[in-house]
Amino acid sequence: MFANNSNNSRNDEHDTDPAADAQNDGADKTNSRMESQRGPSSQESHVLSLLANQRAAVKTLRNADWDGFLKKFVPADEEEDKRRYASFRTSCSLLPPCGKKMRCFGSLNEFSVGVIFSLPNYTDDVEEQDAIESTKTWIWPSGYAAKTEFNLDHRGNLINGRDEARVSLNSLKSNNNQYTDPNSDGYEIGGRFVKGGLETVPYNELLLRVGGGPQASGHDDDSDGENVPPFVPTYADGVGLPIGLFVRTASYGHLMAMLRARSRMLARLSNPDNGERDAGQRLKGLPLFFINPEEGATVLTLELQNELLHTVAKELNPFQNPSIATKVRDGRKEAMQQKLEELLDLNEIQGKQEDADGRDDEGGENKKMNVTSPRLTDEELARIAGGFGATDESVASLLMRALQHDEHDKVEAATTDLPNPEEPGHLQSVVNEGLTAAVRANDFHTGRQLLILYTLVASHGEKRKSLRTRKAGSEDGSAEDSQPTPIAPKNMEIPTPTPPPVGASEPPEAGPFSVGYDDGSSPLLLSPDAVHTHPPPPPLDTDRLRSATNSDGLLAVLGAAATLRSMQDGGARRRASEVVEAVEEWVAQGEKDVAFRVASWRDLRAAHHDLKIATDNKSSMMSFIGNKAILNRKKFAMHLQEVISTVDFGGFSFITEINGMLAAMNTPCLRLELLQYILGLDNRYSVAHVKRSVELAATCMQISANSTILETTEVEEGKDASS
Repeated sequence: MFANNSNNSRNDEHDTDPAADAQNDGADKTNSRMESQRGPSSQESHVLSLLANQRAAVKTLRNADWDGFLKKFVPADEEEDKRRYASFRTSCSLLPPCGKKMRCFGSLNEFSVGVIFSLPNYTDDVEEQDAIESTKTWIWPSGYAAKTEFNLDHRGNLINGRDEARVSLNSLKSNNNQYTDPNSDGYEIGGRFVKGGLETVPYNELLLRVGGGPQASGHDDDSDGENVPPFVPTYADGVGLPIGLFVRTASYGHLMAMLRARSRMLARLSNPDNGERDAGQRLKGLPLFFINPEEGATVLTLELQNELLHTVAKELNPFQNPSIATKVRDGRKEAMQQKLEELLDLNEIQGKQEDADGRDDEGGENKKMNVTSPRLTDEELARIAGGFGATDESVASLLMRALQHDEHDKVEAATTDLPNPEEPGHLQSVVNEGLTAAVRANDFHTGRQLLILYTLVASHGEKRKSLRTRKAGSEDGSAEDSQPTPIAPKNMEIPTPTPPPVGASEPPEAGPFSVGYDDGSSPLLLSPDAVHTHPPPPPLDTDRLRSATNSDGLLAVLGAAATLRSMQDGGARRRASEVVEAVEEWVAQGEKDVAFRVASWRDLRAAHHDLKIATDNKSSMMSFIGNKAILNRKKFAMHLQEVISTVDFGGFSFITEINGMLAAMNTPCLRLELLQYILGLDNRYSVAHVKRSVELAATCMQISANSTILETTEVEEGKDASS
């Protein structure tokens, strides 16, 4: 994608990026490839122009400091005007023309992503320097360590020679021009002249006030919201929000970190209540750059972003953000919040592909732009969602598009006398691709999200299919009446669950970026009569994926999929009948012979040891010598026989009964194995695993019946469904 520069300075030459190194095969490509790509957009060209003319400052951020940095833009509670972003002073650097020759602050991996700010526009250098002095916008030359946090007195004045070491903006620019002059015989570094120069010069420092400006266009202190002039950056009030993001190496890990940082900025600094006037919405298309001392600034254009995502989806092993890799038992509120904010928007990715294709929104005319990278397929988008995380709304839109694809294929087969399309359909294929990526990334949350939204969309499709069948039967089954109504997301407002309390051992089952109860309660606590559910969705084949993971969270997700599959295809009822017969046979033999019970216990222990069967506690031999094992298994068989006779195995009541059996188990052996067999699970599932799987299956069924996220909408011919 870009030239991969790993030695920007002597301080960084030993940096390593474990996540990127594991994914970096084929990432080392030269910048000459960029010349064959489509040129930058007007916004990207504007930022490049600012960097070339030294009218933009850059700031690198420690990977762990983004939360505190973004919080500073949010107005404090005591501030009177909350319609404006807060402003604050922070250390930046003014790079030489085009970003060449100078390394930024911090190591390459610990400070992997940075932001770009536009400087105020002045035509008179003297006037600008006066504004700099009056606003205490302090500037120090390259190589000087100001460390202002340690060199200020109680009145905010500089001490220890820091004030005397300051330079003017023109002096800083002059030095920068000298660094990039091939005819220069030496550089001024830290107040000293270095004869012959340096291959890479250290960073300079500009203490700049950033932020400020209205949160929505058309709002200001002295206006009714009409005809307000655009925000003008100033040294006194702040230069506004970042105008770009950049990475310092072209590793896939850092490029994905930059995409996640942009999503996080949009989540933190935009306000949906402002609608189209929201100033933070421009962060959605924030320009992305690669800046290193050798090549300077290079744009990651829309086409290159599309190519990057195509490579990520097709060739890269997916990975979580290594600093906040969360698991099913990880209840850190901050990590969960950050994971939610960093989700990618697949709808935005689709829109960028359309922009890269050069298609006009109205007429669909091709603008004849040279596009070399292929469009992302639904399966590739699903891999991005499962492996890296995507928003609920965009994943739901993806799955609904796959459902519409299946409906169209079935209608085509019915109207042209073609054989029915093979199962599984496109929807199941897309979800399986996403779940595979979630397993590869070891990400419980994306897997859980995909399963819940798949159940939601598939149940919606089954409901529509039932309505069409009844309508076709009432109107003689004409082909026209059986046409499926196109579906589109309507009022796509998926509730965000309340984050788990700090220090909680396990987050609420609702989890992040998935629909569920705000209080984290389980639908199993509800009465079965109070829960109206649709039948389970079409089954997903997750056997191969279960064998590929040992993650507690992913085992719960894949176990829930297996449970729903057993309910849908009738396997649970069939295997339950076999289990009752086997247990009754064991009880009949055990009541006659103590030696048989002891031998059974010994065989069970041997199987547990050899197969590593998941049992919470070792079974006691005394339970088998006495009558406890017989009573437990007889009670289990009677309960299961009652379930077979009275319970709908495809309904919510079956899950409730299974949950009751699990609650009654203390030190299960055979009973746990039999439940694993009934639900289609393997012997790694402990009672806790099975319980989590059953509860997630219940969540899926309850949500699919009560959510109003998806609604059927009539779409006029010739109009896009999203309109």
